[in-house]
Amino acid sequence: MITDLEIGGAPLFVRNLVCGLDRSDFEVQVACLGTQGPLVQDLRDKLIPTHVLGAKGPWDLRVMYRLARVISEFSPHILHCTLVHANVAGRIVGNLCNVPHIVGTIQTAEQGKKWHLTAENFTCRWGDMTICVSQSVYRHTRRFSHVPPSRLCVIPNAIDCDRFAQAKPVESNESYILPGKTNIIFVGRLDPVKNIDILIRAIAPLTQSYDVQLLILGDGPEKVYLEKLTADLNLVDHVKFMGPRRDVERWLKGADIFVLPSKWEGLSISTLEAMAAGLPIIASRTTGLVDMIIDGKTGLLVRPGDVSDITSSIKKYLNNSEYAAQLAKAAQIHVCRHYSLTAIMEAHESLYKEFMTG
Repeated sequence: MITDLEIGGAPLFVRNLVCGLDRSDFEVQVACLGTQGPLVQDLRDKLIPTHVLGAKGPWDLRVMYRLARVISEFSPHILHCTLVHANVAGRIVGNLCNVPHIVGTIQTAEQGKKWHLTAENFTCRWGDMTICVSQSVYRHTRRFSHVPPSRLCVIPNAIDCDRFAQAKPVESNESYILPGKTNIIFVGRLDPVKNIDILIRAIAPLTQSYDVQLLILGDGPEKVYLEKLTADLNLVDHVKFMGPRRDVERWLKGADIFVLPSKWEGLSISTLEAMAAGLPIIASRTTGLVDMIIDGKTGLLVRPGDVSDITSSIKKYLNNSEYAAQLAKAAQIHVCRHYSLTAIMEAHESLYKEFMTG
């Protein structure tokens, strides 16, 4: 179960996890608390029963009844929940429905909503285990949610490395990626936590000396604000909003530099994908991202919210293509070695089987 099935890091990982489970060992169904999202059809196309529970917001308690009905009809041995709303709802309803084993997953080191931390602390004892997707998330959860270490484990997110390493780049006739330009790319939700306004501001001084453009792939609540900021800074010719894309791997393959300036992360799927695609990486020195990137070896880490630090890091790559290629290759090797979908699938299956045989 997950909060929603929109295009995003956690839903994409859940889709990959569910589709990758060994069907000879596991019968799987999926439920999302929210309304119909694009990944629902992906799962149904794979013949995985997927239930859309239609919550109108985080406090729509009617979804509890709908969830209870789905659980009662399927009668699962294990209920695995992802994201805080699903974790809390799943622990409550799962216990009422006598589900034998309940697992939660925390995807981010949330620093903006303290009630998330309280909710995890209050409900964690109604489940068997909570998975943290990085050591940063584990430390954050221990420090601020006070979840007992016996109820926590770390299993990172993962991606299909081959899909991104072997992708065919988008061509100039089907995108804004043009020969001769340096294409800087951001992929993710247009949300304040991502600090995209900082990235846009960092691009401005580069346009005076370099032929660069920023491609923003994704959608979210900050879109109107970011488009206005782009216009106010006279960057309309250099910043392109491409909306959510289902062929992200092709856009990453066609780009030159990936930047993620987030305030915090859990373990960024989009950054893993960019690393697998062979791009030089620039990311904030913050939770989740420091777990993935070795500064100066597999990418460059910058101070969160520092416009000039992002600008100067981009310049390092622009002025030294050999250095950029060296870090990009090291990042690709690192992500395929440590975050391959096969290894992470095995970790989840082992956890499930441990509950079934314990």
